[in-house]
Amino acid sequence: MKYQYFIIFIGFLFTFNIHSNDLALEYVDIAGVQFKVIKNGESNRRFIWIHGDEKTAAILLKRHLKDNYGTAFLIENNEREVFINGFMMDPNRIFSKAGAQESLINLNGRTSKEDVSQTLSLIEKDRDKFFANIVPPNGGLLIALHNNLRDYSIDNEIPFSTEVSLKNSEHP
Repeated sequence: MKYQYFIIFIGFLFTFNIHSNDLALEYVDIAGVQFKVIKNGESNRRFIWIHGDEKTAAILLKRHLKDNYGTAFLIENNEREVFINGFMMDPNRIFSKAGAQESLINLNGRTSKEDVSQTLSLIEKDRDKFFANIVPPNGGLLIALHNNLRDYSIDNEIPFSTEVSLKNSEHP
């Protein structure tokens, strides 16, 4: 319990510096959701911080990039969810049409089919360009950083990992 409070305290101390002017030279976005790009040297390692309320993940990522090569994509948001087309969404779900649709419906109550369709179209329009920016070169890794203070871990995702996956020519 003391450890959790310490992590929260550290996260609070660094909250004001998460979105500072690091060495960002560019931004990438998907459907208006902005990610600051921070790069240290040339590497086939890519990192993405996707939930704006998970400050410890961002702090550790920025610290890691001070001493290690890689490219980080830091979400420009302070909340867990983002808004696309005026609708709340879990940014983890932007990577697939099915995930985006489920998130839109679950987080926005009675959403019309037309609103869901329009929002999915906005995401779909930008998805390939977004992927082209964040996907590492052959043999590289894309690592998504998260905090696990909510009794959640990767073990919760294992049942879904074989059911749904992002497919490309390198990883069928």
